[in-house]
Amino acid sequence: MLGGFAVLGLTGLIVGVRTKLGHEELLTAIYCQRRLSEPHGKFLDEIEQLSLLDADIKERLKLTVVD
Repeated sequence: MLGGFAVLGLTGLIVGVRTKLGHEELLTAIYCQRRLSEPHGKFLDEIEQLSLLDADIKERLKLTVVD
């Protein structure tokens, strides 16, 4: 039971942070960290395959990752 409460609390924190930052900002932060150790071409393909984002967000994310 205590484990369940811990999971609910952690989920609440994650949802709060995600809502605060927004999808685009969260993805930008993740890709900026990953680009330090992985090739850029991999990111461009990965971003293109994200089905939850519209074309405008994908383009802004690509520009952020490549810069």
